[in-house]
Amino acid sequence: MRVETRRPSILGRYLRLLCVLLLAAGATGCGKLIYNRLDSLAAWYVGSLVSLDDQQSSQLRAWLSQTLAWHRESELGRYATFLRELSSEVARPSGRTAYQQVLDRVEGFVADFGAQTSPQAARLLMELSPAQVEEFLANLEEKSKERSAKDRAAIRDGTWQKNQIKNAQRQVKRWTGTVTEEQKLLVREMAQHIQPTTTDWLESQRQWRTALADAFSNRATAEKRILQLLREPDTQWTAQYKTKEASNREQFLSLLTALDASLTPAQRERMQHELTNLAERLEALTEE
Repeated sequence: MRVETRRPSILGRYLRLLCVLLLAAGATGCGKLIYNRLDSLAAWYVGSLVSLDDQQSSQLRAWLSQTLAWHRESELGRYATFLRELSSEVARPSGRTAYQQVLDRVEGFVADFGAQTSPQAARLLMELSPAQVEEFLANLEEKSKERSAKDRAAIRDGTWQKNQIKNAQRQVKRWTGTVTEEQKLLVREMAQHIQPTTTDWLESQRQWRTALADAFSNRATAEKRILQLLREPDTQWTAQYKTKEASNREQFLSLLTALDASLTPAQRERMQHELTNLAERLEALTEE
């Protein structure tokens, strides 16, 4: 089920989104073993949110198994092709428009996944009893608080911006092998303009849960409304959250463009190798 997402750092979220395009980002680290078990892992996670009876559990597992099969057959090849194309593009400097297109394409992959999975997720949610809905919503709220706890603590103690810089530099090194002093400076400068969105995200999630609870209250229209909320959760985002996310996205695009212009030949070669290697891993996952 597509519900609430985790809260990684802003830079880390975008950088991982560019490179890890899987159901649960399992392929990059643990490979086929984890990917082949994503349906079971997802079922376990849903079970931590709501207590299902035997029939509901069976329906959930069947859907997750079908989704994993679809993802393997339909999506992994697309992701691999995209990564190979990106590997070719980073061989030479690219402008802001090119990176805008990269982000748009990745976000398109995410939208495609949501379009595929949301209808059945909505139907499964419709099978929940009123008591299960109450449990589900309460656990979603608790998960939101847990996932944002680290960011909230960092904001309170003044280390949030420092963490953003550290995470960004780590990601740059992960894909290029090294980080030059110029690149460290670019990251630090950008971090000054990034805005924390944790509080606004929590409020947006609260509004989404409220809308979901309201949808359940009218069974005649519930499935249609739930489907809309799963496909378009941003309809419940606060204006502040949308504004900050848009601003942060622009800052991230500016950083990508500046970092691209600063890459050394050795860094470009390393990045090409990493992207191609990831594409190969995804292609290997298409085999049962």
